Amino acid sequence: MDENQNTLQSALELHQEGSLDQAEPAYRKLLAVDPNNMQVRFLLGTCLLQLNRYDESISILEPLTEQPSAGPDVFNNLGIAYRATGNLEAAVSTFQQAIKSNPEYSQAYFNLGELLETGNALKEAAQCYRKALELTPTDHQAGAAFARVLTRMKNWADAENIYRQILSADPQNEEYLVQLAFVLASSKRVEEALEIYQDILSRKPDFAEIMGSVCYLYEKLGQFSEARRYAKQALDIKPDYAEGWNNLGSVALAEHQPDEAIQNFKKAAELVPELSIAHYNVATTQLLQEKYEAGWTGYEYRLNLTPTRFPQYAEGNWRGEAITGKRLVIIADQGFGDTIQFSRFLKRAKEMSQADITFLCHEPLVSLLAPSLKEVGPVVATIDNEPSFDYQLPLCSLPGLLGIHQPDKISQSGYVELPGSASVEVTTLVRELDTGLKKVGLVWRGNPEQDRDQLRSCPLEKLKPLFNLSGIQWVNLQIDEQSRTDLESLQSPARFLHAGHLVNDFRDTGWLLKQLDLVLSVDTAVAHLAGALGLPVWTMLCHTPDWRWRLTGEESTWYPQMRLIRQPAWSDWDSVIAQIAQELPTA
Repeated sequence: MDENQNTLQSALELHQEGSLDQAEPAYRKLLAVDPNNMQVRFLLGTCLLQLNRYDESISILEPLTEQPSAGPDVFNNLGIAYRATGNLEAAVSTFQQAIKSNPEYSQAYFNLGELLETGNALKEAAQCYRKALELTPTDHQAGAAFARVLTRMKNWADAENIYRQILSADPQNEEYLVQLAFVLASSKRVEEALEIYQDILSRKPDFAEIMGSVCYLYEKLGQFSEARRYAKQALDIKPDYAEGWNNLGSVALAEHQPDEAIQNFKKAAELVPELSIAHYNVATTQLLQEKYEAGWTGYEYRLNLTPTRFPQYAEGNWRGEAITGKRLVIIADQGFGDTIQFSRFLKRAKEMSQADITFLCHEPLVSLLAPSLKEVGPVVATIDNEPSFDYQLPLCSLPGLLGIHQPDKISQSGYVELPGSASVEVTTLVRELDTGLKKVGLVWRGNPEQDRDQLRSCPLEKLKPLFNLSGIQWVNLQIDEQSRTDLESLQSPARFLHAGHLVNDFRDTGWLLKQLDLVLSVDTAVAHLAGALGLPVWTMLCHTPDWRWRLTGEESTWYPQMRLIRQPAWSDWDSVIAQIAQELPTA
């Protein structure tokens, strides 16, 4: 073995044992003798990469990619260096070149998947992770990444399958067990998730974070004494556990103890000031109590809780000053119901700002809101072709900026004007309404993707007593076809007119609502729409509703003609339906 081979062997041994600072000069000594040695150049570039000297690594590896013999390892390591320097476009391209060089090179698929996941290209990331796992089925890192991105996509069934595959080889892995429990809880299999957490606690009884998760699930089940017990145990073990204080606050709020809840949420925020959910919970509990001045300030923390960055169309945010002639875009930053509710403040924003306002909102709301806001400015679903803006503001920040500190400062209902006509489908449907019967529109469930939907939606079978009432024509306003099948499966004597599948947007829905005698809805956008139109609406609420409905009373601050019908106890829809069944015939 000659001297160069000895030096290379020594350098490789140093490299493999992690002595990178010693391996580097050995590689450079070899290159001084043989500058064109591609193997040594690759090893040096890799060594520099592992030393976090990314620019130097790139300068060594880049020329190697031009060689016909360049293999996937060269492209893969160069891609890692590009990613570390923030050159993400080059990193994506280089990982793709690695795959092209060897379509069965699993590590490149994994690295490309990580990069795509970071950029929220979840579908593409999932495809990469899936391929990496197919190529190396025993790679638990690839499996966990695939399950993670499936979880982010809310593909609960596939995420569960992947986690169970991983756990079959490593059944006591706490990280994967916790993730599986989260997936089960998210797919409404709370009891199964609890079993996993309890199993972990049987082995680690002082695991405060798991106790916090158990508390959260018991609270969702309405078992507040158990939830409170686990929250307190977690805090006994770990008094500085901010999430534990936040959990205890949620339990107190569910028990209708808002002052205690605020105290606990504030404790969590003091322990971890960057815990945005704790600040947000303080704010929404204050809003629930109609302490608007304090609540609107903390309500801004909602913007930290969105999974994606809030869009930027202007350099600065509007602060409430007069900006005569400037271009201001106000952006709907939450769901349909929130947008309808908060759109009442846009005219005041126009008066205060004196700006040229564009309102950016969801496509299905444009035709509904545009007539009412013609004096404010255009209502659009996209702004791709718009000129640049001078200022921007999230819609739900308006009441704080406008100083809406007292309930009497909230504008009354009836602030949305409908166009004179609806779609042909809806106008045709209206001809089927029976003028001799009381016409009641019905919404019993909301968007299942909404975090609180399991609480706010009423199981259809609970409504059966209403369908035995005579003299009523029910109009199904659910937009999904499944609702029709579900109603027909009840085999009730009620008369149903199925409307939801015919409406094209909220203008159609609003026009239909005006033809009815009453709207009966859980807490959904349809309830907000009826309220904004000034129509009679009864809103069925869970025991601890969203902040805008307060904790007590039948009247709504936001919609004076709306009647609130509340669960007297957790999950008690039977009492709600019994009250409606008694009063609806004479309403």
